[in-house]
Amino acid sequence: MAGFSFLSRLAFICNLFFLGAILARIFLHIDELQQLGIIGNTVVVMGLLLSPIINMGVHLMYLVIVMRKRQTGVRLWIRVFNLFLLIAQLIFYIILPA
Repeated sequence: MAGFSFLSRLAFICNLFFLGAILARIFLHIDELQQLGIIGNTVVVMGLLLSPIINMGVHLMYLVIVMRKRQTGVRLWIRVFNLFLLIAQLIFYIILPA
């Protein structure tokens, strides 16, 4: 379960970057984001690209663990936060572009 714990925490960090990328998209213009340089690029790549992939993978693994009736070893608030952000990501990527 150590690998799952690590991936769950990585998903948590990527989800924080997702929130940062969404806030940057709302409040900053593209010129201001480009002035941030590597920090802005990291926020965008980890938040908008890696976050949904890692988050879906973690929740698929969590589903398998729950179906096998084993304990995850990950705190409840991290799982709830990641699930909330997965729902937000699905809305952001599937419903809003239409």
